Amino acid sequence: MLRYTTSGFIGIFISLNMNAGIIAGEIFYKWLNGYTYEVKLCLYSDIGSTSLTEYCEDTIYFGDGTSAVVLRSNGPIGSCSPAHDGIPITPYIKYSEYITTHTFPGTGTYYIHNSLNIKRDSSIFNIPNSINQIFHIEAMLTIPVFGVNHNTSPNYNNIPILDGCLDGNCFHFNSIGNDADGDSLSYEILPCNGATGYTYPYAGTSGTYSIQSANGILDWCNPQFQGKYNTLINIKQWRNDGSGNYQLTGYSQRDVRFIVNACTGIYDVSPLNELLTVSPNPFLDELVIQFNQTKNTHYQITLLDLTGRILTCFHSLDTKPSMTVNLSTLNLSKGIYLLKINDEKGNVLIKKMMKQ
Repeated sequence: MLRYTTSGFIGIFISLNMNAGIIAGEIFYKWLNGYTYEVKLCLYSDIGSTSLTEYCEDTIYFGDGTSAVVLRSNGPIGSCSPAHDGIPITPYIKYSEYITTHTFPGTGTYYIHNSLNIKRDSSIFNIPNSINQIFHIEAMLTIPVFGVNHNTSPNYNNIPILDGCLDGNCFHFNSIGNDADGDSLSYEILPCNGATGYTYPYAGTSGTYSIQSANGILDWCNPQFQGKYNTLINIKQWRNDGSGNYQLTGYSQRDVRFIVNACTGIYDVSPLNELLTVSPNPFLDELVIQFNQTKNTHYQITLLDLTGRILTCFHSLDTKPSMTVNLSTLNLSKGIYLLKINDEKGNVLIKKMMKQ
């Protein structure tokens, strides 16, 4: 799905000064006024694979003879000054945002995508020689739609990174989007753009790897091999013309990272069972995580519903004997939820929790 400027199309190229270490990413646009839009590129990178200074800025080429140097806009200001430094969301993953605005010259179909010289991180199972393969995502924007200039890509409630288990079970990734314009959305999985030799994640002879086109839930049943995998989810926007006919108004893409761990149980069988306990179960508004040993271990703690939607995610060190998590602001309904705990060694504990 690589596209270049041709007659009738205008391309937007986002060029970042990076060498390697991109794990996942997504791209968005938001209507501001007239023909003016905000463009945002979100990247998740491997902190250990490349110098942090390489992420300080990018240059966006709009395809109309103009360009803009865009400083990274999230996180504190430090070594990247005057740009921001991005935000580490785990000890090994950094999240970076690059945001700018642009006024398009008029009506047309615009393909927004990042440059072809950004590289992925190493050892992706389904992308051969991934450290030398490009990381490329794009979005399509149509102006106008039935005479209306505004068109905004959907937003999502989770990050494009998920862990699964090599245990013969299914795991699910929920990419359901929220569209500000009320457009209908459809979902498809595609090979990662520009990844030579790409193969879809393997599910064995009896397994499945598919996405539900109407609701965006990706199901991978029976992963076969431990490792890192990437897939591309393409989200299309469809708008009703008022007569019951739907027109494609745009799409946006998420390059998603799946990490399959060698955990042996989908719920309670994990080395982490010896290191921590979670109570009470059933719970009301609070959970207490008790650390049975202190090893200065980083934990990522995620609460999900049964569709795989992330409800909250935070990080902790076991430097204290316990921590209390207040969930009252989530306004959870009564029912069953999944509490997933990851440590920095790749161990995963997934507990079934009941909300009273």
